[in-house]
Amino acid sequence: MTNNAGAGGVSQNVCGKRFLVTDLDNTLIDSRERFKRSVAEAAGFTSIAAIPPTFKIDRLSKDQRDRFYRLFLSGGHMDLDVPVKGSVEVLSRLRSLGLGTIYLTGRHHSKEESLKSETLRTLSRFGFPIPNGIDTMLYMKPRKMSPTDDFKRAVLARLATRLDLAVGVDDEPDDLLVIADFVPLAIGVALSSEVAREITSKMRVPIARDWFEVESIIIRSGMIQK
Repeated sequence: MTNNAGAGGVSQNVCGKRFLVTDLDNTLIDSRERFKRSVAEAAGFTSIAAIPPTFKIDRLSKDQRDRFYRLFLSGGHMDLDVPVKGSVEVLSRLRSLGLGTIYLTGRHHSKEESLKSETLRTLSRFGFPIPNGIDTMLYMKPRKMSPTDDFKRAVLARLATRLDLAVGVDDEPDDLLVIADFVPLAIGVALSSEVAREITSKMRVPIARDWFEVESIIIRSGMIQK
């Protein structure tokens, strides 16, 4: 079962279970190569190697940005995605210790356009748990370009009334600020030093470079025990 922001209440038999909330892109799944390929095609770079190391999306013209988002937020280059180091193994171990999984992503799912099928295929391909509406759930934005932090706040506010949200993991500072309002332990995943600086410039949260470090932070917190 896959939920979206407009779905009804979650199954009552999940009550009493604790949950880990995690983003997908550049948190659980490394989508940096998809990002680079989309930038190269949108901006007209001859290759990924031609993209300057300090390149920022805001350097693109409006037409180029629109093209980038069309490319990045499509299923065309998802074959370039790989799991973040340790994510498959650690998520499995955390589930064995009693944490359910809530995928809370800025990817979109609507009648007009959707990344639901591609997302489910990616989760299955890498060996992540598939949403079942019981101890594994997936929430996706109902509109592609709607603000992700607003969407996540609305979903978490609803879930927090009936579920025990224990841990939240994300790579976006604004989304982490939202998550920190609803979970006792928010963890920032930073696949680069630049992302780590962006997160720490906005809030104080533990930073992990991979999911082995996420696991270590959770264990040290006393949230769960091995």
